[in-house]
Amino acid sequence: MDKNFDLYCSSLLMLRASDHLYKHDPDFSNYLLEKATKYIQLIKIDQKLIDEVNKYASEIEESVKEDIR
Repeated sequence: MDKNFDLYCSSLLMLRASDHLYKHDPDFSNYLLEKATKYIQLIKIDQKLIDEVNKYASEIEESVKEDIR
């Protein structure tokens, strides 16, 4: 996921920070939301990403099944 992962993590961090900062600085909070939106739009959804997400989903499913046993 390399670049996609970096973009995702950065966006998520800005979204969460924006939520906490809104009470103290709404303008900066809105700036973070705008920036996060731009980063999200840069994420490239291609077959490699889809395969990687499916792999992680399978691993999570297996882990849940093991925890139930």
